[in-house]
Amino acid sequence: TRYISVTGVQTCALPILYCALKEKGFPEDNIFVLEGDGTKGSGEWQNTSLNLDNIGDDDIMNVPCSVDELSNVFQQLDLNEDDLLFIFASTHGDSGDPNESYLFMYNKEELWDHTLAEMLENINCSQIIISIYACNSGGFVDDLMTPANNEKRTVITTVGWNHGYVRNVPFLQKYGMDEIGRASCRERV
Repeated sequence: TRYISVTGVQTCALPILYCALKEKGFPEDNIFVLEGDGTKGSGEWQNTSLNLDNIGDDDIMNVPCSVDELSNVFQQLDLNEDDLLFIFASTHGDSGDPNESYLFMYNKEELWDHTLAEMLENINCSQIIISIYACNSGGFVDDLMTPANNEKRTVITTVGWNHGYVRNVPFLQKYGMDEIGRASCRERV
């Protein structure tokens, strides 16, 4: 079983999901996390920590979260017909034409829905689950739902292709929900 996380910007969900996958039996060597520029620091594209499970080792790959690096991860996977591939993406998204969407990767590089579908064409496994938490993420469904190698596919998105936001930011800010989420995330990791 393999897990790949693609996040252009860190969210509280990433360390929680990482720990949950490990608790459910995903081996740490089979979890690949791409985020920001892959380095630790305080810049816009840097991570405050590369350690997601508070054990001491770096869990985020030391490479930028770019289209090329994501493609490299897919090419290096050694999957068979019994494996499950779970992909989680949490970043900003946008759309072009109807049902065409893209995700912002590191440095605002665009990962289009058809490009991700092409990356998955040569993946051979029993099931692929793709969860995308981004604005306009519904535009990925039509490109990703068609299996390339008879595997089961599940695509979960937060909104349709034409919905520009995932959450009600004024509500969250008014009631302090963003700060609560960030604080609980810091306590968890």
